[in-house]
Amino acid sequence: MEIIARSYTTAIDRSDPVQFGYARLFDQNRGNAALSELYGLDFASAQTIQSTFDGLAPVGETAVQQLAAQSYQNLQTFNANRL
Repeated sequence: MEIIARSYTTAIDRSDPVQFGYARLFDQNRGNAALSELYGLDFASAQTIQSTFDGLAPVGETAVQQLAAQSYQNLQTFNANRL
């Protein structure tokens, strides 16, 4: 018996850019033996695949940028009030 995995794009919300990006990335790297651990996701439900891809989104970097901007604004306000 041979099992052929379908594309991850069939199990995601195609309108979600994060899910679509990761689905394409996983599909493109399917032949890479070094990443074989990641493909246990092949046996997961569509909902699990979607939540996994959403969880991989780089939200940490965005949060750091927002915190840095807020800190800069707070410092600017502090200095302006002191002057």
